[in-house]
Amino acid sequence: MPYPFMELNDAAELNLGDDFNDDVCLSNAEVAVILDKQKTDYVEQKKPLTR
Repeated sequence: MPYPFMELNDAAELNLGDDFNDDVCLSNAEVAVILDKQKTDYVEQKKPLTR
């Protein structure tokens, strides 16, 4: 395994929260989809505040 397990685990928790188990392994495409959705959700939440 090229990376220490703890770093991968910490990164998964940072990006995805506690809903995911320690053994979750996401592809770059899956991570991109999740981050894009989080960004969209964030932008939607900010819209009423900026009007």
